Amino acid sequence: MALEQRYRRRHVRFLFDRRTIRDRGNPMDVDTTVLFARYRFTRLTILFIVDIITEKLDSALTKRNMALTPLHKVLVAFRYFATGAHFRLIGESLDVSVATVSRCVFEVARALVRQAKKFIQFPREESTSSVKQGFYMISGFPNVIGTIYGTVIRIQAPISNEQDYVDRKGFHSLNVQVHNTGRIYIVQDTVHKNIQRL
Repeated sequence: MALEQRYRRRHVRFLFDRRTIRDRGNPMDVDTTVLFARYRFTRLTILFIVDIITEKLDSALTKRNMALTPLHKVLVAFRYFATGAHFRLIGESLDVSVATVSRCVFEVARALVRQAKKFIQFPREESTSSVKQGFYMISGFPNVIGTIYGTVIRIQAPISNEQDYVDRKGFHSLNVQVHNTGRIYIVQDTVHKNIQRL
């Protein structure tokens, strides 16, 4: 009897230590609104970002069998950027470990920073001197090249696409940003990307 129990303890343990293969599927195979709510980007924008940073990610360098694809790495990082949740919660929702979430966030952030100069451009020195002087004359603040302000403007319920205008408190509103460069005001609806210059 004791010999049989010892045999079970030694050999049954090895039956449960086998590595499981995870089927992560296609995380983008969800409704467009759910995708935007999870990652704060549209499907086309996510694919564009994956395309421009794929070679900067370390996926090609690994020799692991279960390596994450660049798409999965970007989605893990975007889930963290969108929610700011703990790595454990993100890992549980996307079926990856905490260490994997940490590596994905670091790699994707580093790859995005390397691409930043292509998409973020500050004004040149010769064009900013008049703007700095204008702001100094208006408010007395030195070395200001622009201002930005964001607010929510409550509106009546629109006839079409009403659900696009409902905010987190249940009211119909526009989430807008105002950019001021001294002479030009730029008003942008942050949800629908409508831009007007005043």
